[in-house]
Amino acid sequence: MLYLRPGTREHFLAELSRDWPEHLEGYERLYDGRAYLTEAQVKPVRTLVARLRAEAGPPRERPQPLRPAPEPEQLALALD
Repeated sequence: MLYLRPGTREHFLAELSRDWPEHLEGYERLYDGRAYLTEAQVKPVRTLVARLRAEAGPPRERPQPLRPAPEPEQLALALD
Protein backbone atom coordinates (compact mmCIF):
# COMPACT_ATOMS: atom_id res chain seq x y z
CA MET A 1 0.00 0.00 0.00
CA LEU A 2 1.61 3.18 -1.18
CA TYR A 3 1.08 6.91 -0.76
CA LEU A 4 1.47 8.20 -4.30
CA ARG A 5 1.28 11.95 -3.89
CA PRO A 6 2.22 14.16 -6.84
CA GLY A 7 5.93 13.90 -7.56
CA THR A 8 6.22 10.52 -5.88
CA ARG A 9 3.53 9.13 -8.17
CA GLU A 10 5.30 10.15 -11.37
CA HIS A 11 8.65 8.87 -10.15
CA PHE A 12 7.21 5.55 -8.95
CA LEU A 13 5.24 4.93 -12.17
CA ALA A 14 8.26 5.80 -14.33
CA GLU A 15 10.46 3.34 -12.42
CA LEU A 16 7.72 0.72 -12.50
CA SER A 17 7.30 1.10 -16.26
CA ARG A 18 11.06 0.70 -16.70
CA ASP A 19 11.57 -2.30 -14.41
CA TRP A 20 8.17 -4.04 -14.38
CA PRO A 21 6.13 -2.72 -17.31
CA GLU A 22 3.69 -5.61 -17.00
CA HIS A 23 2.48 -4.15 -13.65
CA LEU A 24 2.06 -0.53 -14.75
CA GLU A 25 -1.53 -0.78 -15.96
CA GLY A 26 -2.59 -2.54 -12.77
CA TYR A 27 -1.11 0.17 -10.53
CA GLU A 28 -2.63 2.93 -12.64
CA ARG A 29 -5.99 1.21 -12.32
CA LEU A 30 -5.60 0.63 -8.56
CA TYR A 31 -4.68 4.23 -7.78
CA ASP A 32 -6.78 5.85 -10.57
CA GLY A 33 -5.63 9.41 -9.84
CA ARG A 34 -5.68 8.94 -6.03
CA ALA A 35 -2.75 9.09 -3.62
CA TYR A 36 -4.15 6.24 -1.50
CA LEU A 37 -5.95 3.00 -2.19
CA THR A 38 -9.63 2.85 -1.31
CA GLU A 39 -10.71 1.43 2.04
CA ALA A 40 -12.18 -1.58 0.23
CA GLN A 41 -8.74 -2.32 -1.24
CA VAL A 42 -6.88 -1.75 2.03
CA LYS A 43 -9.16 -3.69 4.38
CA PRO A 44 -8.26 -7.24 3.18
CA VAL A 45 -4.54 -6.47 3.52
CA ARG A 46 -4.98 -5.10 7.04
CA THR A 47 -7.08 -8.13 7.98
CA LEU A 48 -4.41 -10.52 6.68
CA VAL A 49 -1.60 -8.70 8.49
CA ALA A 50 -3.60 -8.70 11.75
CA ARG A 51 -4.24 -12.45 11.43
CA LEU A 52 -0.57 -13.20 10.71
CA ARG A 53 0.53 -11.03 13.62
CA ALA A 54 -1.88 -12.85 15.95
CA GLU A 55 -0.63 -16.24 14.74
CA ALA A 56 2.99 -15.21 15.24
CA GLY A 57 2.39 -14.13 18.82
CA PRO A 58 4.15 -11.37 20.70
CA PRO A 59 7.56 -10.23 19.51
CA ARG A 60 10.51 -12.14 20.92
CA GLU A 61 12.77 -10.30 23.29
CA ARG A 62 16.37 -9.82 22.34
CA PRO A 63 18.69 -12.09 24.29
CA GLN A 64 20.83 -9.10 25.26
CA PRO A 65 19.87 -5.45 25.07
CA LEU A 66 21.80 -3.40 22.57
CA ARG A 67 24.34 -1.06 24.14
CA PRO A 68 26.31 1.74 22.56
CA ALA A 69 29.90 0.97 21.69
CA PRO A 70 32.43 2.03 24.35
CA GLU A 71 34.27 5.28 23.83
CA PRO A 72 37.57 4.68 22.06
CA GLU A 73 40.66 5.00 24.21
CA GLN A 74 42.80 8.04 23.43
CA LEU A 75 46.41 6.97 23.12
CA ALA A 76 49.16 9.19 24.41
CA LEU A 77 51.52 10.69 21.86
CA ALA A 78 55.09 9.95 22.86
CA LEU A 79 57.81 12.15 21.43
CA ASP A 80 61.46 11.74 22.37
